Amino acid sequence: MRKISKVLQAQLIQSIDDSNLAYDQPDFIDEGTHSAVRFIQDPAVPNVLRISFRGTIPTDKKNLWDDLDFDQVSWKGLKAHHGFSRCVDALLPIVQKRIQEFMLTSPIGPQIILEGHSLGAALAILTLWVIKFSAPLVDLRVFAVEPPRSMGRASSHLYNSMLKDKVTWTRNEQDVITHAPLSDWGYRHVGHKIQLGSRWNWWTAFFGKKWAHLLPQVKVNLLKLQAI
Repeated sequence: MRKISKVLQAQLIQSIDDSNLAYDQPDFIDEGTHSAVRFIQDPAVPNVLRISFRGTIPTDKKNLWDDLDFDQVSWKGLKAHHGFSRCVDALLPIVQKRIQEFMLTSPIGPQIILEGHSLGAALAILTLWVIKFSAPLVDLRVFAVEPPRSMGRASSHLYNSMLKDKVTWTRNEQDVITHAPLSDWGYRHVGHKIQLGSRWNWWTAFFGKKWAHLLPQVKVNLLKLQAI
Protein backbone atom coordinates (compact mmCIF):
# COMPACT_ATOMS: atom_id res chain seq x y z
CA MET A 1 0.00 0.00 0.00
CA ARG A 2 1.32 3.42 -0.94
CA LYS A 3 1.88 5.83 1.93
CA ILE A 4 1.28 9.54 2.39
CA SER A 5 1.93 11.90 5.27
CA LYS A 6 -1.12 12.74 7.35
CA VAL A 7 -0.48 16.45 6.80
CA LEU A 8 -0.34 16.13 3.01
CA GLN A 9 -3.40 13.90 2.90
CA ALA A 10 -5.34 16.44 4.99
CA GLN A 11 -4.21 19.29 2.71
CA LEU A 12 -5.36 17.44 -0.41
CA ILE A 13 -8.70 16.54 1.15
CA GLN A 14 -9.16 20.21 2.04
CA SER A 15 -8.31 21.19 -1.53
CA ILE A 16 -10.94 18.76 -2.86
CA ASP A 17 -13.53 20.27 -0.51
CA ASP A 18 -12.49 23.80 -1.47
CA SER A 19 -12.73 22.89 -5.16
CA ASN A 20 -16.34 21.88 -4.59
CA LEU A 21 -16.96 25.30 -3.04
CA ALA A 22 -15.35 27.01 -6.03
CA TYR A 23 -17.73 25.15 -8.35
CA ASP A 24 -20.81 25.91 -6.26
CA GLN A 25 -20.14 29.37 -4.83
CA PRO A 26 -17.32 31.28 -6.54
CA ASP A 27 -16.54 34.76 -5.24
CA PHE A 28 -15.68 36.12 -8.67
CA ILE A 29 -16.43 35.06 -12.25
CA ASP A 30 -14.66 36.78 -15.14
CA GLU A 31 -17.14 37.83 -17.81
CA GLY A 32 -14.75 37.29 -20.71
CA THR A 33 -13.44 33.79 -19.97
CA HIS A 34 -16.00 32.58 -17.39
CA SER A 35 -13.05 31.47 -15.25
CA ALA A 36 -13.79 31.79 -11.54
CA VAL A 37 -12.16 31.82 -8.13
CA ARG A 38 -13.13 31.38 -4.49
CA PHE A 39 -11.23 32.90 -1.54
CA ILE A 40 -11.31 30.92 1.70
CA GLN A 41 -10.00 32.13 5.04
CA ASP A 42 -10.93 30.19 8.15
CA PRO A 43 -11.18 32.52 11.19
CA ALA A 44 -9.63 29.72 13.23
CA VAL A 45 -6.52 29.83 11.00
CA PRO A 46 -6.17 33.55 10.16
CA ASN A 47 -2.64 33.26 8.78
CA VAL A 48 -3.75 31.01 5.87
CA LEU A 49 -5.46 32.23 2.70
CA ARG A 50 -6.70 29.52 0.35
CA ILE A 51 -7.36 30.57 -3.25
CA SER A 52 -9.41 27.95 -5.08
CA PHE A 53 -9.76 28.21 -8.86
CA ARG A 54 -12.89 26.71 -10.40
CA GLY A 55 -12.58 23.85 -12.82
CA THR A 56 -14.34 23.45 -16.14
CA ILE A 57 -18.11 23.71 -16.27
CA PRO A 58 -18.89 21.09 -18.96
CA THR A 59 -21.81 23.08 -20.36
CA ASP A 60 -19.85 26.35 -20.56
CA LYS A 61 -18.57 26.89 -24.10
CA LYS A 62 -16.02 29.49 -22.98
CA ASN A 63 -14.54 27.09 -20.42
CA LEU A 64 -14.35 24.36 -23.04
CA TRP A 65 -12.70 26.69 -25.52
CA ASP A 66 -10.04 27.63 -22.97
CA ASP A 67 -9.41 23.92 -22.31
CA LEU A 68 -9.00 23.19 -26.02
CA ASP A 69 -6.98 26.28 -26.96
CA PHE A 70 -3.74 24.40 -26.38
CA ASP A 71 -1.34 26.33 -28.57
CA GLN A 72 1.80 27.19 -26.61
CA VAL A 73 2.35 30.94 -26.35
CA SER A 74 5.07 33.09 -24.82
CA TRP A 75 3.72 34.12 -21.42
CA LYS A 76 5.63 35.76 -18.58
CA GLY A 77 8.85 33.92 -19.38
CA LEU A 78 7.22 30.55 -20.10
CA LYS A 79 5.79 28.74 -23.10
CA ALA A 80 2.34 28.15 -21.66
CA HIS A 81 -1.05 26.79 -22.71
CA HIS A 82 -2.85 29.66 -24.44
CA GLY A 83 -6.29 29.09 -22.92
CA PHE A 84 -5.03 28.57 -19.37
CA SER A 85 -2.72 31.59 -19.46
CA ARG A 86 -5.59 33.73 -20.75
CA CYS A 87 -7.71 32.67 -17.76
CA VAL A 88 -4.92 33.48 -15.30
CA ASP A 89 -4.54 36.93 -16.83
CA ALA A 90 -8.29 37.50 -16.44
CA LEU A 91 -8.33 36.53 -12.76
CA LEU A 92 -4.98 38.00 -11.75
CA PRO A 93 -6.18 41.51 -10.78
CA ILE A 94 -8.77 40.23 -8.29
CA VAL A 95 -6.35 37.60 -6.97
CA GLN A 96 -3.55 40.11 -6.43
CA LYS A 97 -5.94 42.54 -4.74
CA ARG A 98 -7.09 39.85 -2.31
CA ILE A 99 -3.49 38.85 -1.57
CA GLN A 100 -2.60 42.47 -0.80
CA GLU A 101 -5.55 42.72 1.60
CA PHE A 102 -4.50 39.48 3.26
CA MET A 103 -0.91 40.65 3.68
CA LEU A 104 -2.04 43.84 5.40
CA THR A 105 -4.07 41.97 8.01
CA SER A 106 -2.47 38.55 8.38
CA PRO A 107 -0.54 37.63 11.53
CA ILE A 108 3.03 36.33 11.61
CA GLY A 109 3.77 33.37 9.37
CA PRO A 110 1.32 33.95 6.51
CA GLN A 111 0.65 31.13 4.05
CA ILE A 112 -1.13 31.28 0.70
CA ILE A 113 -2.41 28.04 -0.79
CA LEU A 114 -3.35 27.99 -4.48
CA GLU A 115 -5.59 25.09 -5.40
CA GLY A 116 -8.15 23.82 -7.85
CA HIS A 117 -9.49 20.89 -9.81
CA SER A 118 -8.96 20.21 -13.51
CA LEU A 119 -8.82 23.59 -15.31
CA GLY A 120 -8.65 25.22 -11.87
CA ALA A 121 -5.60 23.13 -10.96
CA ALA A 122 -3.78 24.36 -14.06
CA LEU A 123 -4.65 27.96 -13.18
CA ALA A 124 -3.27 27.47 -9.65
CA ILE A 125 0.02 26.17 -11.05
CA LEU A 126 0.42 29.09 -13.46
CA THR A 127 -0.65 31.68 -10.89
CA LEU A 128 2.16 30.58 -8.58
CA TRP A 129 4.63 31.47 -11.33
CA VAL A 130 3.22 35.01 -11.49
CA ILE A 131 3.06 35.78 -7.76
CA LYS A 132 6.24 33.98 -6.66
CA PHE A 133 8.16 37.22 -6.11
CA SER A 134 5.28 39.51 -5.13
CA ALA A 135 4.92 37.91 -1.69
CA PRO A 136 8.52 37.02 -0.67
CA LEU A 137 7.71 36.57 3.02
CA VAL A 138 4.76 34.26 2.41
CA ASP A 139 4.83 30.47 2.35
CA LEU A 140 3.33 29.72 -1.08
CA ARG A 141 1.96 26.26 -1.91
CA VAL A 142 -0.03 24.65 -4.72
CA PHE A 143 -2.29 21.62 -4.33
CA ALA A 144 -3.53 20.72 -7.80
CA VAL A 145 -6.23 18.05 -8.12
CA GLU A 146 -6.16 16.22 -11.48
CA PRO A 147 -4.51 19.00 -13.52
CA PRO A 148 -3.99 18.94 -17.26
CA ARG A 149 -0.51 19.81 -18.45
CA SER A 150 0.01 23.56 -18.69
CA MET A 151 3.40 24.31 -20.23
CA GLY A 152 6.13 23.19 -22.61
CA ARG A 153 9.10 20.98 -21.79
CA ALA A 154 11.75 23.69 -21.48
CA SER A 155 9.38 25.84 -19.42
CA SER A 156 8.63 22.92 -17.10
CA HIS A 157 12.37 22.55 -16.42
CA LEU A 158 12.63 26.26 -15.61
CA TYR A 159 9.53 26.15 -13.40
CA ASN A 160 10.72 23.06 -11.54
CA SER A 161 14.18 24.54 -10.99
CA MET A 162 12.53 27.29 -8.97
CA LEU A 163 9.22 25.98 -7.67
CA LYS A 164 9.01 22.19 -7.86
CA ASP A 165 8.86 21.72 -4.08
CA LYS A 166 5.96 24.17 -3.87
CA VAL A 167 3.63 22.11 -6.09
CA THR A 168 1.83 18.83 -5.37
CA TRP A 169 -0.56 17.33 -7.91
CA THR A 170 -2.67 14.20 -8.07
CA ARG A 171 -3.27 11.64 -10.80
CA ASN A 172 -6.17 9.33 -9.93
CA GLU A 173 -5.62 6.00 -11.65
CA GLN A 174 -5.06 7.00 -15.31
CA ASP A 175 -7.41 9.98 -15.51
CA VAL A 176 -7.27 11.07 -19.14
CA ILE A 177 -7.38 14.77 -18.27
CA THR A 178 -4.00 14.51 -16.55
CA HIS A 179 -2.57 13.13 -19.81
CA ALA A 180 -3.70 16.17 -21.81
CA PRO A 181 -2.43 18.02 -23.71
CA LEU A 182 -0.28 15.17 -24.98
CA SER A 183 3.39 14.97 -24.09
CA ASP A 184 3.99 14.27 -27.80
CA TRP A 185 2.89 17.87 -28.37
CA GLY A 186 5.65 19.05 -26.06
CA TYR A 187 3.59 19.48 -22.88
CA ARG A 188 4.83 18.54 -19.41
CA HIS A 189 3.64 18.51 -15.79
CA VAL A 190 5.46 20.31 -12.99
CA GLY A 191 5.82 19.64 -9.28
CA HIS A 192 5.50 16.39 -7.35
CA LYS A 193 2.94 13.80 -8.43
CA ILE A 194 0.82 11.78 -6.00
CA GLN A 195 -0.46 8.63 -7.72
CA LEU A 196 -3.89 7.55 -6.47
CA GLY A 197 -5.55 4.20 -7.10
CA SER A 198 -4.04 1.73 -9.54
CA ARG A 199 -1.68 3.21 -12.12
CA TRP A 200 -2.65 0.27 -14.36
CA ASN A 201 -6.38 1.03 -14.28
CA TRP A 202 -7.48 2.56 -17.58
CA TRP A 203 -11.12 1.48 -17.21
CA THR A 204 -11.94 4.65 -15.27
CA ALA A 205 -9.75 6.96 -17.36
CA PHE A 206 -12.64 8.16 -19.49
CA PHE A 207 -16.14 9.52 -18.89
CA GLY A 208 -18.64 7.59 -16.77
CA LYS A 209 -20.09 7.36 -13.28
CA LYS A 210 -16.75 6.13 -11.91
CA TRP A 211 -14.61 8.45 -14.03
CA ALA A 212 -11.34 8.91 -12.16
CA HIS A 213 -11.43 12.67 -12.83
CA LEU A 214 -14.49 13.27 -10.65
CA LEU A 215 -13.80 14.80 -7.24
CA PRO A 216 -15.65 12.08 -5.26
CA GLN A 217 -13.60 9.38 -7.00
CA VAL A 218 -10.37 11.24 -6.29
CA LYS A 219 -11.29 11.55 -2.61
CA VAL A 220 -12.13 7.85 -2.32
CA ASN A 221 -8.69 6.79 -3.53
CA LEU A 222 -6.91 9.51 -1.56
CA LEU A 223 -8.45 8.14 1.63
CA LYS A 224 -7.24 4.64 0.72
CA LEU A 225 -3.60 5.71 1.04
CA GLN A 226 -1.91 4.77 4.29
CA ALA A 227 -1.49 8.01 6.24
CA ILE A 228 1.64 8.07 8.38
